[in-house]
Amino acid sequence: MIAARHPEGSTRSARSGAARRNQRQRRSQAEEALLDAAARLFARRGVDHTSLADISQEAGYSPRLITHHFGSKAALVDRLLRRNLHEFHFVAAASDGGHELEALVAVVKAYFAWMTRNEETARAYFVLCSAGLTEDGELRPAFVSIDSTFRTGLQTIVRAGQRSETIRSDVDAEGVATALVGIMRGTGSQFLVNPGAVDLDTAQEVCKQFIWHTLAPHPTP
Repeated sequence: MIAARHPEGSTRSARSGAARRNQRQRRSQAEEALLDAAARLFARRGVDHTSLADISQEAGYSPRLITHHFGSKAALVDRLLRRNLHEFHFVAAASDGGHELEALVAVVKAYFAWMTRNEETARAYFVLCSAGLTEDGELRPAFVSIDSTFRTGLQTIVRAGQRSETIRSDVDAEGVATALVGIMRGTGSQFLVNPGAVDLDTAQEVCKQFIWHTLAPHPTP
């Protein structure tokens, strides 16, 4: 026997589902607004001179809401760093089905494009980088985690290239990842300190030459 459907119950269920979707949407919008506000304030004031209450006020929300969403400044910073990493358009699986050397070049290109697309966000990221240098700093664990994720992704591409023989087998994947992150981050910090004195296009070309000349297999005699 087939149970009769009750339109009233179906309507209540649909309304409940719509309410949950709207709630998730509002939550997502609030979190994005708070992260945007944090990036603006970190870029202008630095981390130590920016409180959760300051971020709430900048975003137009109550201080209780930011605590509810993130719990602490360290948790908020971790989310902001991970959002920035996503914005690099950097995915270790980019090497799948393609040329690993070109994948590394694409990472460098995406990094510099991200910096020039939103200088304020990039500045906030570098401010957070400097906060991660403090040995006993509250924010250090968040930066250690995101930094490791970035380097590990680069190592993954290098090792994939070594397996496919598009990258020299005698180079150290960890060393390559460390050097590339150093080049990108060092160039980025110079650009943010004095944009008019740093040509990112030229720096990007040098990075490309470094990748190809250092990692491309030697031709067979």
